[in-house]
Amino acid sequence: MDDLTSRRLPPVGQTIRFMPGDLLRREAHVDAAVLRRFVTGFFLVLCVAVAAWPVLPRRFEAIGSVILRPTDREGQSDSALAMRQPLDDNAVQSEMDLVSATSVIDAVIERHAVAADPEFATPSLLADLARRAGWTPGPVAPTQADLRERVRRHLVVARDRRSYTVRVGFWSADPAKAHAVAQTLVSAYLDDQVTRKRQAAESLFQWLELRVALLRSKEQDSAQAVEDFMARSGLVDRGDQISLDAQLVTLSQEAALAKARSIELTTRAATLATLQASNGLDGAPEVLASTTIQALKQSLSAALGRTVVMSPEQRAITEQIAAETSRIVRSATAEGENWSRREAALQAQIRAIRAALTERQKATMVLERLQQEAANDRTALSDALTRLKGQTASGGAQRTDVEVVSRPEMPRTAAFPSLPLYALGTLLAACLAGAALNGRLLLGWGRRFLEL
Repeated sequence: MDDLTSRRLPPVGQTIRFMPGDLLRREAHVDAAVLRRFVTGFFLVLCVAVAAWPVLPRRFEAIGSVILRPTDREGQSDSALAMRQPLDDNAVQSEMDLVSATSVIDAVIERHAVAADPEFATPSLLADLARRAGWTPGPVAPTQADLRERVRRHLVVARDRRSYTVRVGFWSADPAKAHAVAQTLVSAYLDDQVTRKRQAAESLFQWLELRVALLRSKEQDSAQAVEDFMARSGLVDRGDQISLDAQLVTLSQEAALAKARSIELTTRAATLATLQASNGLDGAPEVLASTTIQALKQSLSAALGRTVVMSPEQRAITEQIAAETSRIVRSATAEGENWSRREAALQAQIRAIRAALTERQKATMVLERLQQEAANDRTALSDALTRLKGQTASGGAQRTDVEVVSRPEMPRTAAFPSLPLYALGTLLAACLAGAALNGRLLLGWGRRFLEL
């Protein structure tokens, strides 16, 4: 009986010769086996893929498009003005995040009874296995947070390139559900934006009302401060200023005249005193102009004509002339002193008037400052009232900052799985499966290639 060694190895010293036909038949046999194994693996994967295609879970997406635009009071009615106002990437991303806001998701959950929908209320496979294995006490109803998280996983929010166009939608295994929820999602997002803007407007309106009340109180206090200061300082009487100005002019003129007169009389009195001391007072104009002295001198001349020797009458007349001359000197001195005192009194009165005018000027400066503050308060109050009226007029006309380009439509075909991609993947997997069945051959070819 031959063993494998006796079959495969020739006897010692004997050479085995292969014919060309034997080599061709051997190669044909090997190629047929390789092709048979490849076709077997290829069609096996192909049959599995064809059988699995109908049972694969479908994903239907209902997607609409919106355009984000920044708007102000003027831009709400002028789309061109709104589009000229730039939005940075951060603002666009923030607006995209608002699509999945809690208020929007809650509106979707409430309107479509998501808590009772098996697609969202059923726990995950791992949670269900853990519950069945006894790791959890029993079936637990999903919380509101769980429902929100599951709904957010079905959202489709994507930016179209780098434009302001954003795709907003919803995917589900049921196309009708995907369409309905997508419609609700877009409507809830728009309503939520209007609600947020209305709340912001109401907050601004309340702040403006409070500001108007504070500014009105401040304006009243400043106006009352102006009135009180005018009454306290006497500036409310405009005639007082005119009277003081007139008194100052008149007293200044009188003081100038009194000063000139005082200087003149003081100088004349000093001159008369000097003439009196030098016995030359008889030639003074005041003495010569005195009628009393002239009459006394005539009486003295008449008395001297009647007798040679000086009689008592002559001595009396001479004494009267001397007394009258002294009186003229004293009168001139007293009149000069009177004018000096008059001038001093006028100067004191002028100083008092000037002090009063100075106080009024200081009070006027303070009043101007108070009036400026009151004017500023009135201006601020007027601006606040204007803004409040504008806010009241536009408070009920809130519009969204989003323009809906296209509403979500009923999906006709599933977005996943894609038949062309599935077919391509199936062909690739089938080719790999066929090649895997010829792994030893491919490995040998690889080794020979590496040895080269």
